[in-house]
Amino acid sequence: MQENLFFDNLPVKERTVLMRNAIFKKARKNSYLFREGDQVDSVIYILEGDIKLRSYDANGNERIVGIFSKHEFLWESMLLDNSTYPYSGVALTSVRYYKILREDFEKALKNRSISKSIIVLLSRKLHDANNRNMYLAAENPAVRLAGFLKYSEERKTNEYIELSLDDIAASVNLRMETVSRKLREMEKSGIIKRMGKCKIKILDLNRLSTIDNL
Repeated sequence: MQENLFFDNLPVKERTVLMRNAIFKKARKNSYLFREGDQVDSVIYILEGDIKLRSYDANGNERIVGIFSKHEFLWESMLLDNSTYPYSGVALTSVRYYKILREDFEKALKNRSISKSIIVLLSRKLHDANNRNMYLAAENPAVRLAGFLKYSEERKTNEYIELSLDDIAASVNLRMETVSRKLREMEKSGIIKRMGKCKIKILDLNRLSTIDNL
């Protein structure tokens, strides 16, 4: 946990108390950590694995709100009274995580350095959200997909971006056929390399960043 800003600024004694009461859990791939409408009663800290936050539109199409990985938190709405999840959390891989209970988290916030860290984390998440909104606003499917791949490349925790076509399509609000076609075109241009069904390796990040059409 030393890699995370929140825990870096938490005094050893308080960190020990906080994690002593935390609940360690595991989730299998495709299982739910929580469902839309569930009460938010804890902070989720990801030790290993990837989690997608998903909801469905009026037509029943899956929409992925975000994908979170190792050393990241799911907790913002916990600071609101009687809050519920507006989306479901689903394990994209096998996941190991901690649930830090509301009472323990609120106690930790009384520490000034922790409160400052929370502000920094929120600022980073807002910056990430703005970046996502920028590429999602692009009308050109290639630009939208390239923006998502660049965003995913900057956040990946291993050598590859590991996402199914379904998950990519749901993340960028495009048809799976469109995503598949654009990925083939990027691969043919030498920008990416596809490794099986769910792995993508970025070969030329500069060209990916400047895609305006394919």
